[in-house]
Amino acid sequence: MNLDEFKIEYPNLFAKLPEDFLGVREILVVEHNYSDVDSDEATDLEPEDYNYYAYITEDLQDAIGRELVPTLVEKLDTVDEFDDFYAPESDLYGVQTELDEEGIAKIIYDILEEMVS
Repeated sequence: MNLDEFKIEYPNLFAKLPEDFLGVREILVVEHNYSDVDSDEATDLEPEDYNYYAYITEDLQDAIGRELVPTLVEKLDTVDEFDDFYAPESDLYGVQTELDEEGIAKIIYDILEEMVS
């Protein structure tokens, strides 16, 4: 999704973002989860359990209000399209789903748009 599409689809959320906001990728990261054998970082988000991970950036948390982040986590935990959902941190989520990155991001943005309107 490009910035113009984001403005149209999520006007309330866009209005909360800082004026220097440059793109959708800088507020929400959704990526395919894979085993990184070269990494020293341990994680609870094993690829066989969660095929995607999502990271809500600090900029997005600040924009919506950090007090709403626990509510976001609660709502994401009830999404039917997620076969499994895990939030080891308030800003990092593991997701097991048939959706792709865009589908996951759309669900998150849809929930956020509803929360800030």
